[in-house]
Amino acid sequence: MAGGGLFIAIEGFEGAGKTTRTKALQTAVRERSDRRCEVVREPGGDPFAEELRELLKASPHQITPWAEVFTFCAARANMLALKVKPLLEAGAVVISDRNYISTVAYQGWGNHWPAAELERLRSVCSVAAQVAPPDLTLVLNVAYETALQRLASRGEASDRFEARGQDYLRAVLDGYIKEARLHNYPIIDGNQLPDKVDVAIWQEVKPHLLT
Repeated sequence: MAGGGLFIAIEGFEGAGKTTRTKALQTAVRERSDRRCEVVREPGGDPFAEELRELLKASPHQITPWAEVFTFCAARANMLALKVKPLLEAGAVVISDRNYISTVAYQGWGNHWPAAELERLRSVCSVAAQVAPPDLTLVLNVAYETALQRLASRGEASDRFEARGQDYLRAVLDGYIKEARLHNYPIIDGNQLPDKVDVAIWQEVKPHLLT
């Protein structure tokens, strides 16, 4: 906790409910404590990172996996330095919709990188995240079919990553769980009713608010 702040990252596959649950957690923190609580998202969170977000999600140009990694890391490092770190130093609770585990899942596991390459990827991501590493990382797990149904209900066009096909997306989903187990991050069952998911998240967050 930098400066008494608390940095929470909520991770998970697209359609796992991260954005909705992040906002619900923000409301819970504000209602149940006297802490300032702000939400950020990745990639994004500041003007430069938002520009990179649009580039990464919709660019018509070929972008290699490692180029994607460094671009995500650049967006992350900038947002953490300009937005998250000052909030933490002021004692705020900051909740991030995604963090570096998403980069490992999408660029590493999704591309079926071998163990040695995954380890290099984790090292690169940890450097970018060291400006303000999360105090708590939660991973929402959701069934692949459920995630696809939720994505379809949004009625949005697929981005570059969602358009890569079933093999890629299943590997990404599996990668989230493997990373969570590797780092001993709590895994929250995102297939439950929203209220139950929120209760499970709060049970993990509450002890950190009291320290």
